[in-house]
Amino acid sequence: MPDLSASERRRSLAAVIACVGVSGLCFGLTSPLLTLLLERQGVDAVLIGLSAATSSLAVLFVGPLVPALVSRLGTLGALYSSVVVAVGALLLLPLFPNVYAWFPIRFLLGAAIAVQWIASEIWVNRISTNEGRGTTVGIYAMLFAVGFAVGPLLIIAVGSTGWTPFLVAAGLLAVSVLPLTAAHGLAPAVSAHGGGGLLTVARRAPILLACAWTCGALVMSVVALLPIYGLRSGLGEHAVVVMVSVFLIGNAALQIPIGWVSARMPQRRVLASLAWLGIVSPLLLAPALEAGFVLWILLFLWGGSVIGFYTVGLVALGERFPGAEIAAANAAFVMAFEFGSVTGPALTGAALAAWEPHGLVAALVGVCVLFLALLALLGRQRLPAP
Repeated sequence: MPDLSASERRRSLAAVIACVGVSGLCFGLTSPLLTLLLERQGVDAVLIGLSAATSSLAVLFVGPLVPALVSRLGTLGALYSSVVVAVGALLLLPLFPNVYAWFPIRFLLGAAIAVQWIASEIWVNRISTNEGRGTTVGIYAMLFAVGFAVGPLLIIAVGSTGWTPFLVAAGLLAVSVLPLTAAHGLAPAVSAHGGGGLLTVARRAPILLACAWTCGALVMSVVALLPIYGLRSGLGEHAVVVMVSVFLIGNAALQIPIGWVSARMPQRRVLASLAWLGIVSPLLLAPALEAGFVLWILLFLWGGSVIGFYTVGLVALGERFPGAEIAAANAAFVMAFEFGSVTGPALTGAALAAWEPHGLVAALVGVCVLFLALLALLGRQRLPAP
């Protein structure tokens, strides 16, 4: 890691965080856009789901290779290369508008996302000081969440037909590298050696990987299935869209305070509090549906607590795996999130089908109960002290 002054450190972090924020906007646009286009083509729902899962599977497949790639190309080189590949994949999508052609293209796009995601988190953790890591990670998580939440709104602005939305997405990704040009000489060097590989990370920090899995499972389940729960509970389409929007706003708005607290309080206590909030919130959902403003407060706090698992886990990751170890640790962390994002909606969807509509609540509560049980079971394993 370069020996940076305080101002250089701030400039370095600002560059990578700005890059991630713009990328989040692009990916928030792309995912619902492709689903809409496939639905319009009359593609079977199972195929649409498998197509959407291809990017997540790419992250799981490519994740273990990213530390070596970042070490070989350098952090900036890896980020530039991932953007080039992602832009190319985005432009191939409208060129071959066929669900089967999109499987390899979306895999390529997911692989590029994996490199950018892991490399940027390695950068943030390597450059951050222990004193400022909580706030920095909170800002990082907030900007990505904001971009991801606002991305779907761009479909309203640019439309969902022709080349236009794909050109906008590719343009956003291309623009995301501009902040990085101000960070030459300020990016951390990354070694592919250190940390002992993914299995060693899982053995040394199972709670942190559980944080990532829990976050992925809960976020993707709520975003995918909360609208169905609302509709089957008697709400209209407008109301369920607002529900998801308020949940995502909470995702973004509460990450800075959660990150700040996680750097100053015992992280085990913070995680337990988030898990309890994740249990209570869905249990209160049914009575809150008729309570107007109370529902929006509940969804806002619930959304913040869910992403909080990722924020606290990422802060603790940087403290527990210093130096060269952070590359393998970050790769494992991102892969755990993606594994949760694939398995979570499948499990909660099955629960919703078995017990409509309350199976969704039961499954979401069950995920947080499982996390609390793991936290208690591994009580002797110390998390980093703040």
